Amino acid sequence: MRPGFLILAVMSLSFPAVAYDLRTDSEGDVVRWAHPLELVIDSHLGQQLKSPGANEAVLAAIANLDDATPFLEVKARVGDAKPIGYVVGASDNTNSIVVLDDWPYAEGTLAVTLVTLNARTNELLDADIAFNADEHHFKVLPEAARRDDDFDDVQNTITHELGHVLGLMHNNTAPDLVMYPSAAPGELTKRQLKQDDRDGLLSLYGLATEVPVPAVVTPPAMGCSSTGTASTWALCFGLVTLLLRRRRVALALIALPALAFAGEPSSLYAVTRAEDVAVVQVTARQSFVHPQHPGLIVTALTISPRECLKGQCAHLDVVVVPGGRVGEIEQYVAHEPVPLDGEQIIVTRRTGKVQLLTTQPAERLELMRALRSGSPAPLQVVQPHSTSLQVPAITP
Repeated sequence: MRPGFLILAVMSLSFPAVAYDLRTDSEGDVVRWAHPLELVIDSHLGQQLKSPGANEAVLAAIANLDDATPFLEVKARVGDAKPIGYVVGASDNTNSIVVLDDWPYAEGTLAVTLVTLNARTNELLDADIAFNADEHHFKVLPEAARRDDDFDDVQNTITHELGHVLGLMHNNTAPDLVMYPSAAPGELTKRQLKQDDRDGLLSLYGLATEVPVPAVVTPPAMGCSSTGTASTWALCFGLVTLLLRRRRVALALIALPALAFAGEPSSLYAVTRAEDVAVVQVTARQSFVHPQHPGLIVTALTISPRECLKGQCAHLDVVVVPGGRVGEIEQYVAHEPVPLDGEQIIVTRRTGKVQLLTTQPAERLELMRALRSGSPAPLQVVQPHSTSLQVPAITP
């Protein structure tokens, strides 16, 4: 055999493809749990979801993780779940599974997971899951039943979110994967981990790894950052105070991003309903601890309009989004990163609320072309429930 042919033959050997994606911090380091994980299922979960057996479905989903995380103990209990978020230095933080009243996040989303991590030690510190019962009807669907498109299955939904809790990100390789970004109403296929899902978890928790014990972190000062000027702190505090006055529910004050996945209805739905749609550029950003919810980190983005695609687009100068970094602590909703300085994004405004529309590049171009041409076809309203969207990771 000629040497050249040998090289080609070796290169053509089949190796397993790595399709899963892992959560990283802002410096690109993979993060994981360094201590046993306990989840607290809110005692009112079943009642709020109007779904008897919801607690048992969540417990069953957690039990299914056992063999995929041999070196991480994952357990759960039903009890008093604290509000979502993570208070640095507090002894009573819980990894909560709850239902939020008056859903403040992207329209159509089934549930979200807010994760908090230490960027110095690469350790996951806290993760909270919130169900969207405002827009979706949940139920524990029987295995043998005919598909019920009126309900979203509790176990199907929570299994996906648990993947985010453990450090997995979306995987759009195949629709039946647990970490695929969407799930149709009545679907049950995401109750059980598939091979790609397992491979991702085993890459995180399949070996005994020694993780440094994190040092005690001093709670960050209230304000935009520990290095911000007094005037900057005052600006951020004033901005949040103003937003609080405008919203009847404190959690809903944050302009939260829509789902960032091409081809799903949330972006079209949001754009169609919006009064103003603009392409803007981020000129500055400042992360700070929420003044009234110390477990939440938010980021104020200073934005500069570049193109008005719909409406008037006047007075678009600041938008507050969930997540960011204060000191060593970072907080994120999966696949909804805080935009970087200089990044161009699309924002919508409806009834005075400015919302960041995080989209895939191809979808962003499609939306921009459609709005510029005035063509209504790509912008027809698609009710979110026609395809249940599943985004892991955000929820102040």
